[in-house]
Amino acid sequence: MTLHIDQWIEGSARQRFFLLDETTKKERVLSHRPVNRHRDFDIKKFLKPGHSYSLHLVMEDKVPGKVFVDELNVRVFPGVPYFPPLDLILAAAFFTGLVLTRVLERRPFLPLHHWETVSILVLIALAFRWRVLGAAFGQPLEGDAGAYRDLALALSWKSPFQNGIREPFYIWVQNIGSVFWGTGLMKFRITTLLLSLASIPLLYFFCLATTNRRAVAVCACLLMACGEYAVIDAVRGERSQLFTFLMLAFSLGVVRMAPLSRKREALLGGLGGLLSWTWLAGALGVVLAYLCRWVHWKVPLKNVVFFWVVLSLMVGGFLFQQKQYRGDPLQSLNAHVNFYKNAKETGLPSYAGEKSNWFHYFWQQEGAMKVVSDSVKGTFDLFLNPTNPFNKIFLGFHYSQPYSYVLFPFLIAGLALTLYRREYWGWLLMFSFLNISGSMLRDVRDPRLFYHLMPFFAYFFAVGFVDVVTFSRSLLISLRR
Repeated sequence: MTLHIDQWIEGSARQRFFLLDETTKKERVLSHRPVNRHRDFDIKKFLKPGHSYSLHLVMEDKVPGKVFVDELNVRVFPGVPYFPPLDLILAAAFFTGLVLTRVLERRPFLPLHHWETVSILVLIALAFRWRVLGAAFGQPLEGDAGAYRDLALALSWKSPFQNGIREPFYIWVQNIGSVFWGTGLMKFRITTLLLSLASIPLLYFFCLATTNRRAVAVCACLLMACGEYAVIDAVRGERSQLFTFLMLAFSLGVVRMAPLSRKREALLGGLGGLLSWTWLAGALGVVLAYLCRWVHWKVPLKNVVFFWVVLSLMVGGFLFQQKQYRGDPLQSLNAHVNFYKNAKETGLPSYAGEKSNWFHYFWQQEGAMKVVSDSVKGTFDLFLNPTNPFNKIFLGFHYSQPYSYVLFPFLIAGLALTLYRREYWGWLLMFSFLNISGSMLRDVRDPRLFYHLMPFFAYFFAVGFVDVVTFSRSLLISLRR
């Protein structure tokens, strides 16, 4: 049984949505969010035969003024519609082919080639995502996905940059996807599901490039494949999946590609440009990550120029289009200043108030030193505080559940061991793409905006887990002797 909630409040109060068992008077908290846009809760596991239940919305904080409930719609429907078991069909076909190949080649089942390992990981990821996609059947898109779908359907290739305040590349990808599998809501979700699956091989080879250990790559990919939020976000139709895919592709190129030609640096510039066309805030991460590559690889200046030229042309072209059509070259970023500003000041994200820009907000209203200080504090709290909601989410569990505490020690071990062994790439790339957005981690509780950090959580966790297991195994062997 599924409970579908569409609810919005205006005000700065925290609230508590909970299901009350009227028979035992026990509460089951469903959400602490001030906004629940088209959220689904599987309540079957909470229901007991013969018991009666009621749903409650309670404001937790005492705040001056009134709090208005603008929307409150609740629907309950049984089960989920039938959905073809494509994941099982593909898994059966793959393993049948794998066994036949081994028999014909007369070699043992193990070891597996890299492409075989990656295929199994992708099939595991598909199995989790396909079930969630089936459960979303008939449900409206939530968050920004609905607006992106409207823009993708209305896109004119005669003016591809005229997309309001949104960056264009995700809209283009969804528009092209609609040509192949249609324009329905489920088809829109399938595009991001495929991008989520495509990120698994990139993370696998990124881990191989930085650690040269297959076990680390497998563990990191398993966390991304099975993590609760990673699975849910994969079928929501949000641009975070495309941004994460491009970030991993760019990061893999930064780490793996030797600077042997101008074409390679130009390719990295193109990837950085596409990443900026997906979310303009990513341009800063691209610049910082490439500076790390420049220093580490000692890239010849004659090759570096090609990166900067391609990146500048792509980002500059987009800024020119924004200036021409919207009057502000940074409109796609400045349009959201109030959202973050109000979240920090009132605790409730909203677009109310006088319009501003990021330069004024960051460097004049907040101050450069405070932004840097908040970024450092936010980053430390994100990675080193096991009670941080994002820490729980990116370790694969819901923020209301304690299970992430089991994985947290391995995350800390991975962070420490990579520093000890001077494996800096994970740190450098993580800081590059987090940068000053770390200052907003404590005030903006929206995991979509920081989802691209989850691969780094998976990477550090995998390093710590594999090293602890390896050490424990060697210790047991030595004790037996």
